[in-house]
Amino acid sequence: MEQRRLIKTTNRNPMIANIVNWDKNRPPDMCRVDSIREDVCVRNAAWIDGIILVWKTEKDTYKCYDGIHRLEACRRMKKEVTLLIQVRSNCPESVIMEEFLRINKSVPVSSLYSLAEEELTMKKTIESVVKYY
Repeated sequence: MEQRRLIKTTNRNPMIANIVNWDKNRPPDMCRVDSIREDVCVRNAAWIDGIILVWKTEKDTYKCYDGIHRLEACRRMKKEVTLLIQVRSNCPESVIMEEFLRINKSVPVSSLYSLAEEELTMKKTIESVVKYY
């Protein structure tokens, strides 16, 4: 029987290191990860927004199918932050695939996000050039 468990934890929990990206998910974009990490630090937030969705497979591996950017940002933070992780277990991958498709039906990435990503990339390029000279 399928189970869902909601876990409130911190980025210091060793479980966080054992979660891998689901192989059907895109790899994390490090610009986006850095942007999330910087936002949390600038706001001095004690939490990561949203719920990170994880599937516990029959082989007891934990695979993130939604929230990999937020999860990676947590892993790179020096300060302790709280996050919510929903773990689904005792279900076939087809159920995860249906959930993944349902979640990702929404609106494509907005031009606003693209602009923010370009600005962050440009900022890092300028900083590295200045640092070089």
